[in-house]
Amino acid sequence: MKKIAVIMSDDRYLVTNLQDANYNSLSASINSNYCKVNGYDFIYYQPYYKSVDLTSHTNCVDPNNNNLVRHSAWSKLLSTLKAIELGIYDYIVYIDTDAILRTINYRIETIIDKYLGNNEFIFFDNSPNFLTKGPENSACSGFYILKVNNKSRQDIIDWYNVDLPYFNTTPFWEQSALWFNILKSLNVTIAPEPHFDEVPGQFLRHLHSGTAGLRVPYFTEVIKELNLDIKNNKNLNYIQYDTSILPYSK
Repeated sequence: MKKIAVIMSDDRYLVTNLQDANYNSLSASINSNYCKVNGYDFIYYQPYYKSVDLTSHTNCVDPNNNNLVRHSAWSKLLSTLKAIELGIYDYIVYIDTDAILRTINYRIETIIDKYLGNNEFIFFDNSPNFLTKGPENSACSGFYILKVNNKSRQDIIDWYNVDLPYFNTTPFWEQSALWFNILKSLNVTIAPEPHFDEVPGQFLRHLHSGTAGLRVPYFTEVIKELNLDIKNNKNLNYIQYDTSILPYSK
């Protein structure tokens, strides 16, 4: 039986009050419920640099110059590394906080069995998202499944160590590093699963930055549909960590 962890990573706190919840807290409630129903572990990581600072989205260093210049989007890779180094999982599933596992009985193993083969990574196809002007038939970094082994761990480290100073603070951050530097060295399947558009029965629903205004109302409706209580966020596996003390070695 596969041991699977679903992780999210965001520099904002989780809240337990529906009226005060931003989309990160709403999606955490939905995704953690999906995990509970299906028997997966769930971890919400809140990375910070030395202390939590909600006034800035710069929370990790560029290992190429050791300067604190990187947008929090990059820290998803550090959170992935933290989950790998727990040493108890066969697969890590990373999901951005603007995305939800939409269909409760659509299991992760189905995606793995359908797409992974002999590869280490599954990404979903980014090409329907014309907002990002990414390469056609290329990978979206907002969701990925990795098979835990020495190569995939090193791949995450290498991805974080990409030297693209312009994209430290400018969109599309680690996504650009994936497209233009690291993807060619990964053993990866790019799956043609619909995720940016609403499709009945879909595995993943991803509300990218072009639909940012829909995130809170959409996720709120899903919470009501599933009869969830966001107060349960207080019981989640919620891990804060200091990115300044993590290794960044190449």
